Amino acid sequence: MVEAIVNCNLPWRWDLGADFGLQTGLNFSAGTLGDNTQNAFMGTVGPSLLLNYRNWPISLEAGTGPTLLSQSTFGSKDYGSIFQFTSYIGLNWDFARHWRLSYDFQHMSNAHLADHNPGLNMHVFGLSYLF
Repeated sequence: MVEAIVNCNLPWRWDLGADFGLQTGLNFSAGTLGDNTQNAFMGTVGPSLLLNYRNWPISLEAGTGPTLLSQSTFGSKDYGSIFQFTSYIGLNWDFARHWRLSYDFQHMSNAHLADHNPGLNMHVFGLSYLF
Protein backbone atom coordinates (compact mmCIF):
# COMPACT_ATOMS: atom_id res chain seq x y z
CA MET A 1 0.00 0.00 0.00
CA VAL A 2 1.15 3.49 -0.85
CA GLU A 3 -1.05 6.47 -0.04
CA ALA A 4 -1.04 10.24 0.35
CA ILE A 5 -2.99 11.65 3.29
CA VAL A 6 -4.27 15.14 4.00
CA ASN A 7 -5.30 15.77 7.61
CA CYS A 8 -7.27 18.92 8.41
CA ASN A 9 -7.69 19.93 12.03
CA LEU A 10 -11.31 20.51 12.94
CA PRO A 11 -12.26 23.37 15.28
CA TRP A 12 -13.10 21.10 18.21
CA ARG A 13 -10.32 20.69 20.77
CA TRP A 14 -10.63 19.74 24.41
CA ASP A 15 -8.22 20.30 27.26
CA LEU A 16 -8.31 17.20 29.43
CA GLY A 17 -6.91 18.65 32.61
CA ALA A 18 -3.73 20.69 32.67
CA ASP A 19 -1.59 18.16 30.81
CA PHE A 20 -3.57 16.45 28.02
CA GLY A 21 -5.28 17.76 24.90
CA LEU A 22 -7.59 16.05 22.41
CA GLN A 23 -7.70 17.44 18.85
CA THR A 24 -10.28 16.44 16.23
CA GLY A 25 -9.37 16.08 12.58
CA LEU A 26 -10.64 14.94 9.21
CA ASN A 27 -8.47 12.69 7.02
CA PHE A 28 -8.59 12.34 3.25
CA SER A 29 -6.40 9.70 1.59
CA ALA A 30 -5.83 8.29 -1.87
CA GLY A 31 -3.40 5.64 -2.97
CA THR A 32 -2.85 2.15 -4.27
CA LEU A 33 -3.32 -1.26 -2.70
CA GLY A 34 -2.05 -4.38 -4.36
CA ASP A 35 0.25 -7.34 -4.64
CA ASN A 36 3.03 -8.33 -7.07
CA THR A 37 0.61 -8.77 -9.98
CA GLN A 38 -2.06 -6.07 -9.70
CA ASN A 39 -2.88 -2.76 -8.00
CA ALA A 40 -6.12 -0.94 -7.24
CA PHE A 41 -7.10 2.59 -6.26
CA MET A 42 -7.92 3.05 -2.58
CA GLY A 43 -9.61 6.19 -1.20
CA THR A 44 -10.69 6.92 2.37
CA VAL A 45 -12.28 9.84 4.22
CA GLY A 46 -13.03 9.97 7.94
CA PRO A 47 -12.56 11.57 11.35
CA SER A 48 -9.54 11.28 13.62
CA LEU A 49 -8.63 12.05 17.23
CA LEU A 50 -5.15 13.05 18.35
CA LEU A 51 -4.19 12.87 22.04
CA ASN A 52 -1.13 14.80 23.14
CA TYR A 53 0.61 15.40 26.46
CA ARG A 54 1.94 18.89 27.21
CA ASN A 55 4.61 19.77 24.66
CA TRP A 56 5.86 16.22 24.20
CA PRO A 57 6.74 15.37 20.61
CA ILE A 58 4.93 12.00 20.89
CA SER A 59 1.16 11.76 20.35
CA LEU A 60 -1.44 9.00 20.04
CA GLU A 61 -3.83 9.09 17.08
CA ALA A 62 -6.85 7.01 16.05
CA GLY A 63 -9.32 7.28 13.21
CA THR A 64 -11.84 5.49 11.05
CA GLY A 65 -13.74 5.96 7.83
CA PRO A 66 -15.36 4.43 4.76
CA THR A 67 -12.97 3.22 2.07
CA LEU A 68 -13.57 2.71 -1.64
CA LEU A 69 -11.47 0.25 -3.70
CA SER A 70 -11.47 0.12 -7.50
CA GLN A 71 -11.52 -3.70 -7.25
CA SER A 72 -12.10 -6.20 -4.47
CA THR A 73 -10.13 -9.21 -5.74
CA PHE A 74 -6.35 -9.54 -5.83
CA GLY A 75 -5.33 -12.93 -7.21
CA SER A 76 -6.78 -15.50 -4.80
CA LYS A 77 -7.60 -12.86 -2.15
CA ASP A 78 -11.24 -11.68 -2.30
CA TYR A 79 -12.23 -8.83 0.03
CA GLY A 80 -15.93 -9.28 -0.76
CA SER A 81 -16.80 -5.73 -1.81
CA ILE A 82 -15.24 -2.55 -3.14
CA PHE A 83 -16.81 -0.75 -0.17
CA GLN A 84 -14.74 -1.20 3.01
CA PHE A 85 -14.13 0.49 6.35
CA THR A 86 -10.64 1.36 7.57
CA SER A 87 -9.70 1.99 11.21
CA TYR A 88 -6.29 2.74 12.68
CA ILE A 89 -4.46 3.55 15.89
CA GLY A 90 -0.90 4.74 16.02
CA LEU A 91 1.91 6.85 17.41
CA ASN A 92 3.33 10.08 15.98
CA TRP A 93 6.74 11.57 16.67
CA ASP A 94 7.21 15.24 15.75
CA PHE A 95 11.01 15.06 15.38
CA ALA A 96 11.50 18.53 13.84
CA ARG A 97 9.49 21.73 13.48
CA HIS A 98 7.48 20.60 10.44
CA TRP A 99 8.27 16.88 10.27
CA ARG A 100 6.55 13.83 11.73
CA LEU A 101 7.27 10.10 11.70
CA SER A 102 4.35 7.80 12.40
CA TYR A 103 3.44 4.17 12.91
CA ASP A 104 -0.16 2.94 12.57
CA PHE A 105 -1.79 -0.42 12.98
CA GLN A 106 -4.55 -0.38 10.37
CA HIS A 107 -7.50 -2.73 9.81
CA MET A 108 -9.68 -2.76 6.71
CA SER A 109 -12.83 -4.86 6.25
CA ASN A 110 -16.31 -4.62 4.78
CA ALA A 111 -17.97 -4.97 8.22
CA HIS A 112 -19.89 -8.05 6.97
CA LEU A 113 -21.75 -6.01 4.34
CA ALA A 114 -20.70 -8.77 1.91
CA ASP A 115 -20.81 -12.52 2.42
CA HIS A 116 -17.03 -12.73 2.18
CA ASN A 117 -15.14 -10.59 4.74
CA PRO A 118 -11.53 -11.65 5.32
CA GLY A 119 -10.29 -8.23 6.43
CA LEU A 120 -6.76 -6.90 6.02
CA ASN A 121 -4.38 -5.88 8.81
CA MET A 122 -1.42 -3.65 7.97
CA HIS A 123 1.51 -2.06 9.75
CA VAL A 124 1.88 1.39 8.20
CA PHE A 125 4.88 3.71 8.54
CA GLY A 126 4.65 7.34 7.48
CA LEU A 127 6.64 10.51 6.99
CA SER A 128 4.63 13.75 7.11
CA TYR A 129 5.25 17.42 6.48
CA LEU A 130 3.18 19.61 8.83
CA PHE A 131 1.97 22.96 7.45
